[in-house]
Amino acid sequence: MHRITDEYKINHMKRILFFLCLAAVGLSGEAYGQNDEPVLDVVEKMPSFPGGQQALFRYIAANINYPQAALEQGIEGRPVCKFIVNRDSTISDIEVVRSSGTKLLDDEAIRMISEMPKWEPGMQKGEVVRVRYTLPVPFKITPAMTANIGQVFGNDVDTMPSFPGGNRGLAEYLQKFVTWPAIAQANNIRGTATCSFVVNKLGELTDIEVLRSAGDPSLDKEALRVVRTMPAWKPGMKDGKPVRVRASISIPVPFEITDMMDIDSTIHIVVETMPTFPGGQQALFNYLSQNVRYPEDAKRLRQEGRVICQFVVDKDGRITDVKVSKSSGVKSLDEEAMRVINKMPRWSPGKQKGKPVRVQYTLPINFSLK
Repeated sequence: MHRITDEYKINHMKRILFFLCLAAVGLSGEAYGQNDEPVLDVVEKMPSFPGGQQALFRYIAANINYPQAALEQGIEGRPVCKFIVNRDSTISDIEVVRSSGTKLLDDEAIRMISEMPKWEPGMQKGEVVRVRYTLPVPFKITPAMTANIGQVFGNDVDTMPSFPGGNRGLAEYLQKFVTWPAIAQANNIRGTATCSFVVNKLGELTDIEVLRSAGDPSLDKEALRVVRTMPAWKPGMKDGKPVRVRASISIPVPFEITDMMDIDSTIHIVVETMPTFPGGQQALFNYLSQNVRYPEDAKRLRQEGRVICQFVVDKDGRITDVKVSKSSGVKSLDEEAMRVINKMPRWSPGKQKGKPVRVQYTLPINFSLK
């Protein structure tokens, strides 16, 4: 009898444990279901940043902190990020799905997205749903974004001068203080003036002058005024000591905060109709073969290489912003590649939604003695 009673107690305890386990599974299953609701890629009403697309562009331009190391090395990129806009408008599961090629920019893109305010959630059939959102974050170094630091009168600097508050501080300053001269505004005259100056050991700006005109005296005058009224910068450093550094900065007049970064994609990477050399691809090959002159020093030293250049095809087909994105390792070859591209005739511009747009183009040029 005692043995049966014990078995009964044991079986009774087993039943209790069984139902407790079922309850636990049920609770965990319910919690799991809330965290693992379907995530949709396309819905009837996509999630949106508060204030809309332009507000999103402004937020990114104002909140991206371009990594100083990337600026100093001239590193640009366009990480493509994905994240989930949840039903409660929060953002989660941020990841880089296509790297910029450098961790510095990828990490900064993730940081900026993680600090975004709550979004307007997506809707499907009248219900709030979780939606996966893709956002490219372009990092492009523009003259207005950072000073083009040259040299300490012949010697490289260890640390470049910087505006107080960094790039964001510079953006806010220019947005606040650059005004569009009335005479230029009346005639819808816009332009970008490049000013040169020296940042002395105390951070003061001296020797201020217009290095490259905006094409209108009133715009040049306004750019000079803005630079002259700037607060002291953080001076450049050499061997742990402040030094005088010559710098230049380009100021668009009128100024918009999106001028600080190509965040509104005014320079496109891919468009519906890509720009083309007059006559097409074969004509481009013919142009290069007829106009590239093999540098004599490279020929004498039997030096070969492949220069990858980037440039912008403007809305009117002009070639601008030519630079070497990957060097051949031979200076004369790099210089020759840039010379030939700068001499190119106007291209047929790229188009997006039927309108000409500025497009960044990459062109490799091979130098071979064979």
